Amino acid sequence: IWKIPPGGAPEQWIQHEMLTGLGLPDVPMPFPVGANGLAYVDNTIYAAVTEKAHVLRIPVGADGSAGEPEVVAGDEELAVLDGIALDENGDIYALVISQSKLVRIDADDGSITTLATAEEGLDFPASLAFGTQPVDNQAVYVTNFAIGPPGGAGPGVVKVDVGVPGLPLPYGTPPVAAAAVEEAAPEVVPETGGAGIPLSAAVIVLGGAVVAGGLSVELLRRQTR
Repeated sequence: IWKIPPGGAPEQWIQHEMLTGLGLPDVPMPFPVGANGLAYVDNTIYAAVTEKAHVLRIPVGADGSAGEPEVVAGDEELAVLDGIALDENGDIYALVISQSKLVRIDADDGSITTLATAEEGLDFPASLAFGTQPVDNQAVYVTNFAIGPPGGAGPGVVKVDVGVPGLPLPYGTPPVAAAAVEEAAPEVVPETGGAGIPLSAAVIVLGGAVVAGGLSVELLRRQTR
């Protein structure tokens, strides 16, 4: 995991065996995938380690240095992990990309609850973010990477009601103009599917707007040939 000081150059923050990838044959990437999704709260970094199917808790010292990682949850239910987010209680919401599901992980005991699957429109989901407005702060917006077998929901953004507000952001949400998102859950957000539309790399919610960015289908095909 790297850190980037304001106005400075990137620095390695921590390198650890528990954060490394394995190069599994069923992960459709030409390189091992280790630490992936990250989230921060209360001097703690949470890291989803994709191929090792576990979420780690890494303490942040008073001087900003990394402490020793420990496993919060690790199970076959978490193979293969991608993006994570936190709710106001500190629990972890994780996307299991190869299983097309969203789970909640209790940060205290590591128990895992499935919240949404392919039946709710998830298709190899990769990134997620909580809504930030009163009408949607108990929902997460999920981007579909859609790189699995044919027949899935395809590229798009899916809104899933989880019943708990997300962790408040440490900064204000600027008024960004974008297409309106209807209130419902779970649902595929309008005008987010189809060739050439961003798939997954990131999703953020600014004001009332959902902003997704990633790779188009054609670009992904070119990069993985």
